[in-house]
Amino acid sequence: KKREGKDWRTVFFPLYWRSEIQGDSTFFLWPAYGRRERGTSVEYSTVWPLFSYSTDPAEDETDLNFLWPLARNRRAGAAHDARFFPLFSSSSDPGSREEPGLLGFGLSLPVPLSYRAVGNGYRYHRVFYIAWLTENADAVRHVVFNHYLLKDKKSGTVHQGVFPLYHGSRWGA
Repeated sequence: KKREGKDWRTVFFPLYWRSEIQGDSTFFLWPAYGRRERGTSVEYSTVWPLFSYSTDPAEDETDLNFLWPLARNRRAGAAHDARFFPLFSSSSDPGSREEPGLLGFGLSLPVPLSYRAVGNGYRYHRVFYIAWLTENADAVRHVVFNHYLLKDKKSGTVHQGVFPLYHGSRWGA
């Protein structure tokens, strides 16, 4: 029953939760079903927070969580993030010039097995400890098994080779 113009909440913790506060609506019959509306955003869940799906058509966003926090697929406009831990993590934001905050961890830690981050002016990809492929405004670094290419874009210096058989360097371009 709607209570026009008034905020209200009814809770039988943790199984039942229903409220309408400042225009936001929440209904949970835990663990079977949940629905939360905030402005133009709607979230559906079951066994919350493990399984949920939210959408916001006004912001062009969708977010799917499966066995949260292990698996997630999120889209916001042209940006897209996906992960299925410990196998892979991928982040693509064509409009972003700022590299991800946890980039160093993503490129160096053994999990997830595959890590990818792409944006405007940068590209990083690591597959376990087999391959690192990185490119940004300053440098290109490709390492696959024992083959490497290291290029400094500003100075034009290039080092490449197949370890331990071959190494070549060029300075200035």
